[in-house]
Amino acid sequence: MPTQRLSGAVALVTGANHGIGAATAIALAQRGADIAVSYLRTGDPGRSDGYNRARDRRGAATVARSSRSDGGRSL
Repeated sequence: MPTQRLSGAVALVTGANHGIGAATAIALAQRGADIAVSYLRTGDPGRSDGYNRARDRRGAATVARSSRSDGGRSL
């Protein structure tokens, strides 16, 4: 199945600092959509098993920069 181009589309992606949200934002940008990314970074101070480090692995700013490096617009 051919990949649909999304030129002219605008997408708001929440939870874009890691995981599925980050992957979705990058995929949309690679297909030509302009993206706006947002997130709420929360931590669990009671956990010491790597949970908080995993949540900080990728920031939404990194996702937005990646989009711009592919020629897209993002904020």
